[in-house]
Amino acid sequence: ELNAIEGVTAIRGDAFEQKAVENAMDGCDAAITTLGGATSDGGKRVDYDGNSNVIESAGILGVTRVILVTSVGCGSSKEAAPPNVFEALKEVL
Repeated sequence: ELNAIEGVTAIRGDAFEQKAVENAMDGCDAAITTLGGATSDGGKRVDYDGNSNVIESAGILGVTRVILVTSVGCGSSKEAAPPNVFEALKEVL
């Protein structure tokens, strides 16, 4: 349970709604997002649209620390990550 960690508040909501994301992040000094995948109908992608809303909301609210956890670039999705990502991370890969 993330809420058991001191200083952490886990929030669930609709990441496709920018204003809902902004309201959820109001008062935060940092955010961690693990959003990923697509909707069941194959339409919107929460890993793009939802994370864009988190980043946009952070900018609006002055949240200067955002950690985006992703598996893009791992396994069969390695081609999805641009080469500069691997260059930047070569020391830790």
